Amino acid sequence: MSDFVVPVCAPSLLDGQEIKTAKDLLKFPLIQHTTWPLLWKNWFTDLGIETAKDTSGPKFEFHSHAIGAASSGIGIALMSDLVVQREIDSGDLIIPFGGRTKFEDGYFFVYPPKMKNGVNAQTFGFWLQQQCASFLATNPLHLGSS
Repeated sequence: MSDFVVPVCAPSLLDGQEIKTAKDLLKFPLIQHTTWPLLWKNWFTDLGIETAKDTSGPKFEFHSHAIGAASSGIGIALMSDLVVQREIDSGDLIIPFGGRTKFEDGYFFVYPPKMKNGVNAQTFGFWLQQQCASFLATNPLHLGSS
């Protein structure tokens, strides 16, 4: 299943400032995830923006910490829309700029080759595909994606 990343922040962080382009996000601290240190740089590049500014900012190892920092107004986090959907729905986080890009990684169901024809692996794989399809069909951030 493909995944997409979006910039998210607390509504209070913008304090009336209008974000017209992705480049406007460079005015704010950019929250980093230590697992993907080039995520912001790659996101800007995907949108056709070369940044001279160092895109480093507060660094967090866990998604929950990055989400908490963004929700607290510390900066803007670039997160999987799958991970922050609940916070967006509740209004704790907003997407200040609609630059949603496909994440280089995805989600995969992996199992040992010897289980390929096993009924448990096949049943679980089928169920997992149904869950993903149902989610993609109903998730507002993923509508029209594959």
